[in-house]
Amino acid sequence: ISSSNEILDIVSYEGDEINIIYDSKFFIDSLKVIDTENVKIEFPKERKVAILKNIDDDSLILIIAPQKA
Repeated sequence: ISSSNEILDIVSYEGDEINIIYDSKFFIDSLKVIDTENVKIEFPKERKVAILKNIDDDSLILIIAPQKA
């Protein structure tokens, strides 16, 4: 099992602190598909998934499920 830490420049954040484990490869692959420097990542309260969106084009939405700890 490998691990990865990434520091992101957060433009804005609303809500409580969260701690969720995701497979970094899924995030990297998703960011390659979105192909922009400005990505919106949403963490709906009712689910632990991450929703990735290109903030300039809402035609593509990617959903990443968390890993079990």
